[in-house]
Amino acid sequence: NVADESLRAYQNYRQTTSKSLIDKLPLNEYLVVHIRNSLAQTMRQFDYGMTALASIGATAPFIGLLGTVWGIYHALIGISESGQMSIAAVAGPIGEALVSTAVGLFVAIPAVLAYNFLNRGTKTIAQDMDAFAHDLHVRLLNQKD
Repeated sequence: NVADESLRAYQNYRQTTSKSLIDKLPLNEYLVVHIRNSLAQTMRQFDYGMTALASIGATAPFIGLLGTVWGIYHALIGISESGQMSIAAVAGPIGEALVSTAVGLFVAIPAVLAYNFLNRGTKTIAQDMDAFAHDLHVRLLNQKD
């Protein structure tokens, strides 16, 4: 896609007779503009869903913590209603609190790991594409008509 767009830009530059602002650029700058634009469009598709993964990974532990606080609150309410401290009054709410903490972590940890894995892959692809774009730019500039 980047190569096709760059070749079309090169051919368009060589064949155009119009005098628009973009066509008045030297070939070097004209190709840089088109190659960078094509790279940006291509890289955008790799960012899809990354914001959701980052948000899930960042907020899920806090949602689990909220459940923990809610469970402890209910345990304290149970103690106050029964008037005595007993394992039966606190076991259920504390168990719910622990489950909500575990669920928050169960959701957050894979989301963070997936985000880091995909983010690293995207950076690697971006570096490879940047090197390819540089080589393509040099070849197009050195091409003999």
